[in-house]
Amino acid sequence: MAKHPLNQSGLFKLIQEAQQYQALYEHVQNLLPETMRQHLSAVGIEHPYLVLIIDEALWASKIRFIAPECLARINELYPGLNLINPVKVRLSQHKKSTHDPFKPTKQPQRPDQQTAKKMLALSEQVTSAKLASALRRLSRRAN
Repeated sequence: MAKHPLNQSGLFKLIQEAQQYQALYEHVQNLLPETMRQHLSAVGIEHPYLVLIIDEALWASKIRFIAPECLARINELYPGLNLINPVKVRLSQHKKSTHDPFKPTKQPQRPDQQTAKKMLALSEQVTSAKLASALRRLSRRAN
């Protein structure tokens, strides 16, 4: 009887390990609050630590806060792992989106002539030199 192709060269073992990590990922994801689930990219184990890979640094502290509770549940579900605190939270190297939420997506509108005149007049009335300079620069950008 011929060997099944997946049993050759350790491929079957790799598939089993991938399935185990997928199950662990799904369990961890189900333990997270709904708002955090979408930010979990992957899980891993660096024995004796559980590693959570997230997509945005913003969520790191929030996930770290609830990680001990998640770890306790994972240790109940997988008693042989004997994972300990702290849970390691890492930022994914692969960006889901290239959009920077702090960068404007379109060019700001230039002021019209009437607004530019008001800004120029206001620049002569304010006491702050920096504000006056900024108002003058903005007024020169009028359409």
